[in-house]
Amino acid sequence: MRTITDLVRPGVRRQRERDGAHTPGMARPAWQLMWIRWGWFVALWCAGVAGTALLALPFKLIIATAK
Repeated sequence: MRTITDLVRPGVRRQRERDGAHTPGMARPAWQLMWIRWGWFVALWCAGVAGTALLALPFKLIIATAK
């Protein structure tokens, strides 16, 4: 995966490839990557639910005050 440094300073990327250094994310075991993916999924799901609730709140208040 490319990083900001790779895009801004391609010489650093070439040097790292020459040295054989890997990024930390590539050294993680598969089970750990799976948990990270699920963690992001759950975090984004919760953010979506909270965002939906916050968007619905003004309409709920408008309806409640109209009665």
